[in-house]
Amino acid sequence: MDTQKLIVAVIVGLAIAYALWRFMPAALKRSLIAPLSGMSRGMGLSETRVRQMAQKLESSGACGSCDSCKACATPAEHAGRPLHLHK
Repeated sequence: MDTQKLIVAVIVGLAIAYALWRFMPAALKRSLIAPLSGMSRGMGLSETRVRQMAQKLESSGACGSCDSCKACATPAEHAGRPLHLHK
């Protein structure tokens, strides 16, 4: 019974960590990536994998972490785009 509780606690903890990371502001993510990369190197991850991980972590979720969706754009930046209606 205790093993089941431990497994559930680990799963819930990982889910909470994922949700926090996903919705964390981009500036805070960038400041946390360096210590996470250092820990990964200490655990024996190769430099290539550490760079890939840092790049993936930096580009995942949160407002301001990418420029492709333009969700953070000011109204003036939205003004020049035509509106397309689909029926």
